Amino acid sequence: MRESIQGLSTNLKSPKFIELAAFFILLLTLTSLDVPPIYHTLSILLLVAGVIVTALSVIRPHHYITSASVLTLMVLATGMLQFNYIPSLALWLLILIRLIFSNTKYTVSLVLLTVAVGLLSLIFAHFLLPAISLSAKQEDILNFVIVFTDILIVGYHICSLVIRLRQKNQMLTQQQARIDTLVNVTNKLTRFLPPQIWQPIVKNNTKVEVINQRRKLTILFSDIVGFTDLSDHISPDHLANILNTYLDRMTQVSQKYGATLDKFLGDGLLCYFGDIGGNDRDNAIACASMAIEMRREMEVLRHQWRLLGFEGLHVRMGINTGYCYVGNFGSRNRMTYTVVGKEANFASRLESAAQNNQILISESTFNLIGHVHHCQTVGQFKFKGFQDAMNVWELLEPKSESMQQTDWVDFSLPGFNLHLNFHDIRNYDKNDITNQLKSALALVEEKHNKQ
Repeated sequence: MRESIQGLSTNLKSPKFIELAAFFILLLTLTSLDVPPIYHTLSILLLVAGVIVTALSVIRPHHYITSASVLTLMVLATGMLQFNYIPSLALWLLILIRLIFSNTKYTVSLVLLTVAVGLLSLIFAHFLLPAISLSAKQEDILNFVIVFTDILIVGYHICSLVIRLRQKNQMLTQQQARIDTLVNVTNKLTRFLPPQIWQPIVKNNTKVEVINQRRKLTILFSDIVGFTDLSDHISPDHLANILNTYLDRMTQVSQKYGATLDKFLGDGLLCYFGDIGGNDRDNAIACASMAIEMRREMEVLRHQWRLLGFEGLHVRMGINTGYCYVGNFGSRNRMTYTVVGKEANFASRLESAAQNNQILISESTFNLIGHVHHCQTVGQFKFKGFQDAMNVWELLEPKSESMQQTDWVDFSLPGFNLHLNFHDIRNYDKNDITNQLKSALALVEEKHNKQ
């Protein structure tokens, strides 16, 4: 009941069929002029019908019957004037405006109705009604009243359009601001998830639910050896800078190879291949290549940290291939995308057993990458949580005769460190690098000759 009253109040404040005002003013003016009695009778009948239609426009302003009734009354009024006076043309202008503002799905039927009623009213008035004969003064009064009313109604519509356009622009501005805020927030939130997870949600509106599936994954665990001891001797600011630098480099490498970076585990990380498909062998090879490049990046970082006075930081990794459950775990209100299973635990055990700068892999991983990467057997290990001893292999740097070796040089001695990664060297830097190497070689020879 309250909603109905509020709707009526709104319709009264902003009438949908303001054109009826011209209709009423025309008929009231016509009844006050010296016209044949038949016109007085018709005017009174149309006035009564106009009151009913006005009530209908307040109650049901958007209904087809309301629009059809308003147009019919206005066309009948023009027909009664026999289309001979300026008021008739003014009413037709308002009829055209009403057709423009009508519901688009009713436009065709309303146009046909208007034409049909107009023709019928014209024929009726021409053959059945006497001609209207007005004095010049009466004609001027009628023309002025209707044209003035017409101008006011057209002005009302123009003002309404301007107001609506401003409101639309304001709404669009607010919506754009909300969209920009959502995009900004989304961009920030995506930093906490791997691209393989958030991209389907953002781009395809994928449903998010607690669901997981069994997949064959190649899993890598990695952490920094010596980080805990270092944390006892340096300030938290330096410690955070070292950790963030390391994690940033490792993230770049994992993205380069298309790994799913699950999470950071303190000074370590967990990532895997195969959760979004792909060939098992290709996934294992990509994971091994990624691990080797991570170890190389750690060599670069270790040299940089050594120059800053931070010694003893090394990386160790464990890789295993096997079936695990991967997907969303948790509740409807809070969930996380991760991997669960014995094979993931085995990869973690391999990482814990690895020495400084060592990458240990399981036999299942070796069987997939042994024909591509250089590996050597380490022996059998007994791991916590596993009854049988496991064969373990070590992933080594590529052999010196392989093509991969020509793209990487890493050599260190006390007081000397040489690290070259030809994939990252830009063409326009090659001359500077060559000149620096020549200068360094000349300096070494000069110092050697003096000794």
